[in-house]
Amino acid sequence: MESLKLNMFILNLALADLIVCIFSLPITPITSIYKNWYFGEHMCHSLPWIQGASVFVATFSLTLIAIDRYFMVVTPHKRRMTRVQARFVMICLWLVAILITFPYSWYMELTNYENDGYCGEFCTETWPNASVQRAYTVFVLVAQFFVPFMIMFFCYSRIFKHLKQRTQDKIRKMNERSLILTASMPVLSTVKRKVGTRVDVLEQCRRKCLLLQQTRRNTMILVLVVLFFFVSWFPHNVASMAFEFSDAQLFIYDGTNYIYLISLISHSVAMISIMSNPVLYGLLNRGFVSHLRHGWTSSLRKFKKSETDVSAVLV
Repeated sequence: MESLKLNMFILNLALADLIVCIFSLPITPITSIYKNWYFGEHMCHSLPWIQGASVFVATFSLTLIAIDRYFMVVTPHKRRMTRVQARFVMICLWLVAILITFPYSWYMELTNYENDGYCGEFCTETWPNASVQRAYTVFVLVAQFFVPFMIMFFCYSRIFKHLKQRTQDKIRKMNERSLILTASMPVLSTVKRKVGTRVDVLEQCRRKCLLLQQTRRNTMILVLVVLFFFVSWFPHNVASMAFEFSDAQLFIYDGTNYIYLISLISHSVAMISIMSNPVLYGLLNRGFVSHLRHGWTSSLRKFKKSETDVSAVLV
């Protein structure tokens, strides 16, 4: 049940990332490089809405996974979210994301910038006044970056602390068990006792090493999850705030406006999160890793078998 629910969250995250890849990655570079909007007025309203909603859903899904893992690891004995409740939460995530990003669609329009030194017309935001636009930009910063980052940081730091404490407790119990087994071993002969003690100590050392290795691996993945989220989205949010609250002349150098170049770079960096999410959460899921290894091994065996069959036919 727990693995199925976690897989549902990861699937929701993957769906949002896929939508971002389809509707954002190809279009944003084309618009920024050619400085013209080629996709029509209807797409001018719908594409930013789809892109924004997908980004919010991806961020909310990351936060939801962090919260779910927090309750699963730190408070495993409390009542957990059911599968039906998880589906309801995912639907709510999409609805909330659609409502939050609706202004992107409402205030988008095609504007001609040929007289301002640009190449053609752009799909750009046209707000009733600058105060509303700035307020919405700050709201997006808080809702899409600051709050999810703080929640993920809190959840994963507590998970890290709990896993560290649990690992120490397990190692302590292993040591106690080893001492008890050694003390209770029947004194049949000195040789047998030494051999039995040596085997038990080696087994305990092996278990300790595996436990520490697994803890380090999980800790590293959890740190990378938070780190990739921060590194990927921080430049984009800083650039958005700078565009809204700074003078436009600040981004003009030698008669060239570098706003679109900065926006393209920050947008590209933000896409790191889209690429890293499937890898990190796939590695965090033991079942996914085992299935991946099994599938890779099976594919190699089939490939080698087919090569052998072809060689036999040729001979």
